[in-house]
Amino acid sequence: MGYIDELNSFQRWILTEPTITTSEIALWYALMHYNNTTGWKEEFNVAINVLEVSTKMTSKTILKARNRLKQLGRIDFYSRTGRQSAVYRIIPFVGNNSQQMVQQTVQQIEPLLVQQPVQQSVYIPRIEETRLLSTNTHVLVDGESPPVKEKKKATRKVFVKPTPLEIQTYVDEHNLHVDVNRFFDYYEGNGWKVGKNPMKDWKATARNWSRNSFDKGGGSNQRASFNRTAEPKQDEYADLYL
Repeated sequence: MGYIDELNSFQRWILTEPTITTSEIALWYALMHYNNTTGWKEEFNVAINVLEVSTKMTSKTILKARNRLKQLGRIDFYSRTGRQSAVYRIIPFVGNNSQQMVQQTVQQIEPLLVQQPVQQSVYIPRIEETRLLSTNTHVLVDGESPPVKEKKKATRKVFVKPTPLEIQTYVDEHNLHVDVNRFFDYYEGNGWKVGKNPMKDWKATARNWSRNSFDKGGGSNQRASFNRTAEPKQDEYADLYL
């Protein structure tokens, strides 16, 4: 018996037998394997528990499958008394009249199984770019509205009051006319406010102080109070730098 010829013939025969099940196919292949190990003896015996391991099927499924294979004319078997295993015989395709019938049927079926060339190009609708989210993580389907994007809350910069050294460094770098100690003491005393509003940018306030000094004729950053004592003067345009 030619092993490869039988396998090829069996695969062709499957095309002509639509009722055959996967269990019956698995059992036939297992029996072919054990028949091969015996040197293709006409009759050979295999225990049910061995077939269970080979096919991963239960004994009940195996008994049902072998009865069907016998009815289909692919195997023959007979049981023996006691605990003896059944004896099987593979009915070959090659040299059998059924082989010619299978080939004739396959010749009629194979053209239908060959993939035919596409008569017309397949149209794949393109998803409009406006229907895709900018993140490209979600594709909208028909009738679906895009999710509402959450508005990011503007983060307000937290004011950090400067140290006298920081003020002095900034004044020197920008050549400002600001009395650093008076500047620091004044705003330290009023809680770092410009008018009634909390200060947002001390550097802008320092620049304003310097400009105010020049606007007043280059005098010091002082102004007379009602009791004639000198006190730091605040830039009248400081509110513009909040």
